[in-house]
Amino acid sequence: AKQGYKLKEGKAVGGEEGKLYVYLSGGEEFFKHAEEKLKGAELEEFKRCESELEGKIIKQIHEEDSSAEQGMGAIFG
Repeated sequence: AKQGYKLKEGKAVGGEEGKLYVYLSGGEEFFKHAEEKLKGAELEEFKRCESELEGKIIKQIHEEDSSAEQGMGAIFG
């Protein structure tokens, strides 16, 4: 499974302005490691966002990834 993260600015994804939203993708071990790292960081706040906003952000990320893949396919296809 592909693992990684993406950062999104709150205003760009319909969230709170001035906040960053982190999207994590990967296996269970990756999540545990990432959560430990984020909790150790000096952040004002670190919590999972509301499920409605979470779904909206994930959908937007998947659409962006799909568009990027289609663009690469058009270039190299």
